[in-house]
Amino acid sequence: MRWGLGIIALFFSLGLSAQKVSLSLDTVLTWVERHHPVVRSLEYRMEGANANVMATRGSFDPYLSGNYSEKQFEGTEYFQYGQAGLKLPTWLGVDVYAYRAFAEGVYLNPQETMPNEGLWKVGVSVPVGGDLIWDERRAMLRDAQLVVDRTEAEQRLAYSDVMYETHVRYFEWALKEAEYSIYKEVEQLAKERFEWLKRAYETGDRPAMDTVESRIQWYNRKLNTQEAAAKAAKARASLSAMLWTDGGVPLEVPDSIHPDLSALDFIIPNDSTKLYAMLADQPQVAALTVEVDRALNQRRWKRAQLWPDVSVQYNFLRGGAGDATWNLPDNYQWGVQVNIPLFLRKARGNADAAEAKYHEAELKRLNAIQEAEAELIGLQTQSYNLAQQWLQAEEVYNMSNTLLDAERRRFRIGESSVFLVNSRENSMVQAAVKWLVIRKDYRLTLEKQKRLVAAYWEE
Repeated sequence: MRWGLGIIALFFSLGLSAQKVSLSLDTVLTWVERHHPVVRSLEYRMEGANANVMATRGSFDPYLSGNYSEKQFEGTEYFQYGQAGLKLPTWLGVDVYAYRAFAEGVYLNPQETMPNEGLWKVGVSVPVGGDLIWDERRAMLRDAQLVVDRTEAEQRLAYSDVMYETHVRYFEWALKEAEYSIYKEVEQLAKERFEWLKRAYETGDRPAMDTVESRIQWYNRKLNTQEAAAKAAKARASLSAMLWTDGGVPLEVPDSIHPDLSALDFIIPNDSTKLYAMLADQPQVAALTVEVDRALNQRRWKRAQLWPDVSVQYNFLRGGAGDATWNLPDNYQWGVQVNIPLFLRKARGNADAAEAKYHEAELKRLNAIQEAEAELIGLQTQSYNLAQQWLQAEEVYNMSNTLLDAERRRFRIGESSVFLVNSRENSMVQAAVKWLVIRKDYRLTLEKQKRLVAAYWEE
């Protein structure tokens, strides 16, 4: 269900006149910014990206661990073994840990033999191969952080799309309402002209043919008015689709509310210097720049896998008794683990794929920069041309209106015909509509420039 009365109350609460209720562009933009579902969803999109960063940081969380095993068979206690401790992963790939272990039984593995009171282990595990340069944990965290940057660029792009679409629909509504007013006015004039000619025919001052022709003109004007009214209603409904409540209920702009036609007035073009400065951080370019950084991150990790997989562990040992001491030079345990694939085909293939993905992302970024610059230049040229056309179309409209007024005066004194008046009216209507279309196109061109660089996000 659409709420019409609710939005009327909203507009009146914003100080709009009760005599002629007009809905300004600023009011619509403010409402869309606060309540449109897409705009509101952007907050959750960023929350999801930040949550993903927190999840990947979990790879560096310290954690407690422990294990226990026991074996008894036919009354003989073969062994009991257990250990518990804390492990702390670090950013450099080095793991620091501390464990307390115990072992007892008849058939203990000699490697597990230790004092009866147990044994303390404090040590480090250090990767001295590729994982020391860049490992999976750091690569995943860096990727998640870059996704946050990409999400911010996507936020700006989605927000700009919504605000631009709101401008498009409002300007279209204003244009169609203005066209409707023009057709309604000429319809009323055609009706008055028919009634005047009808009275003149009844007094013998005008021929019957003039009344027939003027009636045809009147009916044609009525058809034009009805068509314009339908287009205005469609544009109003299109704008209504942008208006929502916080509860997700769509609103409807009632027929009694009209657009503020000053939205189609001339405004100074956007600052070119500022636009070009913002172009470097244009959302699509920014998103592709993040993709380049992600590809570099993956390339760094995949290249690190070309190194031998070598891990060194060193443990300081101390007995579990309360009076035991750390005899660092003598009590220790250390080891090394080495894995070296002979052909490195997996590592080399992954590294080559990451390299190719980086070059692909970089070329896409460069192309996006060039496309954005070309689009901005084209839009600025278009806005300049439309500004010139604005002046010319306004002058044509004023001259057409002057000719129409003169033709009507001549018609009243019998020096003109219904055909000529109708021709002048058609020329005036065409000039007025063309001027309105140019005004709308000019304003939209300026809004396209702002959309391109996501200037709405900065406002």
